[in-house]
Amino acid sequence: MKELRNSSTYRELHEDEVELLKVQMEAVGEAKRATAMAVKMLKDGFSVADVVKYTGLTKKVVEGLGGK
Repeated sequence: MKELRNSSTYRELHEDEVELLKVQMEAVGEAKRATAMAVKMLKDGFSVADVVKYTGLTKKVVEGLGGK
């Protein structure tokens, strides 16, 4: 453990850093779910405007997923 503490590669995280990482990881998971939902909605014929409305993704992102 002492070697890890003295290492420049690894460092101990403070509690607030751990919480921030948890929030960031949850946000990434939500974005992935929204993107997957958008792809399904587009395949089912939903308009770009509806996909944007229901997923919270931007119009540019939805259009990049194949929306027209």
